Amino acid sequence: METLRILWAPNEEFPRLLKAGGTRWAVGTVSLLAFLNLITTLINLNSGVLQLEQQYFPDVPRDVLQATQQAMKVLTPVAAATYPFITWLVLGVLMYLTGRVFGGTGRLSSMLVVSGVSQLPLIVGLVAGSVLAAAASTTSPDSPAAAFLGSLSFSLLIGQFMWMAWLAVTGIRHVHQLDPRKSTASCGLSCLGCLGVFFILMFVAAIILSLVITTRVSS
Repeated sequence: METLRILWAPNEEFPRLLKAGGTRWAVGTVSLLAFLNLITTLINLNSGVLQLEQQYFPDVPRDVLQATQQAMKVLTPVAAATYPFITWLVLGVLMYLTGRVFGGTGRLSSMLVVSGVSQLPLIVGLVAGSVLAAAASTTSPDSPAAAFLGSLSFSLLIGQFMWMAWLAVTGIRHVHQLDPRKSTASCGLSCLGCLGVFFILMFVAAIILSLVITTRVSS
């Protein structure tokens, strides 16, 4: 129950969770997010939401487009299931290191608890986003209802990351015993570093995808 209370009362609940260890809550949060991501991605693949249509890529040869689609059916679920764990570890390490730079005294294990539990808003956002997507599928694309749901989905996307940042800043403050300004700076630098890591991983994934496509087309 402490983990859920962190969503609206992180300042009171983080000290209790950190004192109790909290590793199982962090692992459970990340694992649940990975599972929901995987299920959502598989549903989208099977429903054709992520289908590459030839009419939208007229200059791409048909065999290349088909090979790309086949590769995406493998790589997309893998990425969906692994990125929460990558975020957990990378963000936790970066928040630990940047917190140390600002004079923090916390432990890496405690920061990993913070980076894991701070992903709870992403679970809330994923569930709410799925409900909004289901509602949008019943409306006309040009209708006012579709426009409203689209705006609501965008606001939800921004809100969940702001919510996550609020939890992370609060956790950094308790783990490293820093003031709010330094905690915010630590979180901001860590997020930038995490984005850099993801860009590198996306570049590597693009290379792997191109190799897979080339192999399938040539065979």
